[in-house]
Amino acid sequence: MGVRRILADGGPPHTGDERDVPAEVRCESAYPHLPAGREAAGGFVAASPHHRLQCRRVGAWLLAVGGRADNAALLLAQLRKHLPLLPLALAPFCSGGWKVKALLRPCYRALVAFGWWIVRTVPALRPIHETQGTQTPITFRTWFFQKVLGFNRHVYWPCHFTSTVAGANNVYCGIETCPGYSPGCYIQAIGKIYIGDYTQIAPNVGIITANHDLHDNRKHPEPSTVRVGKYCWIGMNAVILPGVELGDYTIVGAGAVVTKPFPEGYCVIGGNPARLIKQLNRSKCVFHRSAVEYNGYIPSAQFEAFRQRRLNV
Repeated sequence: MGVRRILADGGPPHTGDERDVPAEVRCESAYPHLPAGREAAGGFVAASPHHRLQCRRVGAWLLAVGGRADNAALLLAQLRKHLPLLPLALAPFCSGGWKVKALLRPCYRALVAFGWWIVRTVPALRPIHETQGTQTPITFRTWFFQKVLGFNRHVYWPCHFTSTVAGANNVYCGIETCPGYSPGCYIQAIGKIYIGDYTQIAPNVGIITANHDLHDNRKHPEPSTVRVGKYCWIGMNAVILPGVELGDYTIVGAGAVVTKPFPEGYCVIGGNPARLIKQLNRSKCVFHRSAVEYNGYIPSAQFEAFRQRRLNV
């Protein structure tokens, strides 16, 4: 009934084909206050002819049917049917077109600002805000995977969900040092592991404290402590084996297998087994600190108490 009223002065009801509706019906009857033409009938050139047809149909129906109180049910049915096309159908009535981005941008900014206010206010989320700009920033994604979904939940530092940490209570992590922060790492802390401040560890790095027994691979011999100094860089796919000690400012090349200690530090090592490649000039090595310091998720000022209470190192 609503369709016949709309088209009473212009021809037969709409059959679904744009050619069945005369131009004067599509433009002048449906939009008496707008000039005839494609802009009045559709107002928005969609990506395909089907979308243009849908846009013109919905625009005409909503304008004419919406003004009649006795056609509220018909209008509601059309709204439900064509809800995904409403931005296209309403475009002719918006000056300059349907500017969804312009309308949503203030809402998005307000939502982001509110989210950051929560992050700064809730103590459990505060590290996300305070570690931004550091070499191991805590992201909401990392926090969510660990604290909510339970991937590496027992680890007290930010750890990628694809990394594996065995024996986190045997690992001492310095400031902004997070073994397993990059994906694919394997940290086997049957023995103790000490890693100094501001040491970076690349993806797929393995740190091992105990090998398998040669005669019974179900057993591990006595584990050996691994020590890595401050401001070191462990390259991708490197493996550090039991008993290794690396001094400060040691760079381990990608794919290296470190089987012996390099306690002096200030060097570049690489190969399988790792050997000395280059000595670094100590005067050129940069000493730096962050304004806000964290040992994992723990503020550095509280880490010593946490260490005595929870860790074995």
